Amino acid sequence: MKALATAGAVLISLLGASLAAAPSIPAYITAAVADSARPAEDKQQDAERQPAATLAFAGVKPGETVIEIAPGKGYYTRLLSAVLGAKGKLYAATSPPKPDAPPPPVQAIAADPHYGNVSVSLQRAADLKLPQGVDLVWTSRNYHDFHNIPDVDIATINRAVFAALKPGGTYLVLDHAA
Repeated sequence: MKALATAGAVLISLLGASLAAAPSIPAYITAAVADSARPAEDKQQDAERQPAATLAFAGVKPGETVIEIAPGKGYYTRLLSAVLGAKGKLYAATSPPKPDAPPPPVQAIAADPHYGNVSVSLQRAADLKLPQGVDLVWTSRNYHDFHNIPDVDIATINRAVFAALKPGGTYLVLDHAA
C-alpha cells in the first residue's frame, strides 16, 4: 500500500511539474478561442481539439502571415483569423469544388467581415502555388489524405510549403495516421 501511495505522490508531482512547465496561453489566443462569433459546432469540439494549446504550440502571433492548406469547414480558419488580427493575413488554399457542388465552406468565412483578413485560393493540392515569405503554413487533419489523391506527390507539396516559408518559418502538420 505504501508503494502505491508513493507512486501516486510521484505521479501528482510529475503532473504538477509538467503543468508548471507548460507555456502560458497568450491573451490573444484566449480571446480568439472565446470569440463569440465562433459557431457552437466549433466550440463543442474544443475539449477534444485543444485549440488554445495547439495555437500556442504553433507560435502564431498577431500581425503574421499564415497559409492554411485544406481548411475543411474552417475550424482553425476562424481561430487563426482572430489570432492574426487586422494586421495579419490568412491565405486559405482549398480544392475547387466539383461541378454542381456547393462552394467550400471557407469561402463563406472569407466573405464574413468578421474574418476580413482571410483570402481563399481555389487550387488543386497537386499544383500548389503559395504566397512567399509567410510565417506559418498550417494544415490539420488532412495531410494523410494527400496520399490518396491521384497525381499528388507529397514531396512536391512539401517543397511548395518550404518555398513559401520565410527563413525561420514554421510548417505545422496536425494529423493522425490513416
